[in-house]
Amino acid sequence: EKADLWGCGIIMYILLCGYPPFNGSTDAEILRKVKLGRFSFDASNWGRVSDEAKRLVGALLNVNVFERFGAAEALEDPWLKEGAAQDVQDAQLGLGQNLVDNLR
Repeated sequence: EKADLWGCGIIMYILLCGYPPFNGSTDAEILRKVKLGRFSFDASNWGRVSDEAKRLVGALLNVNVFERFGAAEALEDPWLKEGAAQDVQDAQLGLGQNLVDNLR
């Protein structure tokens, strides 16, 4: 279950900013960042996204499986219950070119 939620965190990250959370010039570099859980919310692409959304993404991408949100926790998250619609709408304003550039 928690591996599935980690995957949901990856998808959520991409949907909110237009590119994957882990990048690098080689597969080995990307895998190293995945194992360490090294990702960021750079202001240029995440400025329109709420802190609540970032907190949920971080909880889903936590490398410690015992600390990572499960499905019940994620579904009870205030952002999913109250703030998601506005954040998604705001994030879509800047997504187009990021998606084209980064998901080829």
